[in-house]
Amino acid sequence: MIEIKFIPKEELDSILPFLEMLLKNTDRQILMERLNYMKETNYQCVGVYENEKLIGISGLSVLYKFFIFI
Repeated sequence: MIEIKFIPKEELDSILPFLEMLLKNTDRQILMERLNYMKETNYQCVGVYENEKLIGISGLSVLYKFFIFI
């Protein structure tokens, strides 16, 4: 069964293998530093799970817009 859900911040390290596949020319240490920064900010990641196994990821940022009508 396929399930799509947010990956909790405490489980964000699970996306590192996917980042390494996507960014093959980027050193693992740099990816870990970026991942740590993402944990500290409002970054969110959605995971695609098949039978509880993470098989895909997608990052997102929440943006708020304020509209002023005069």
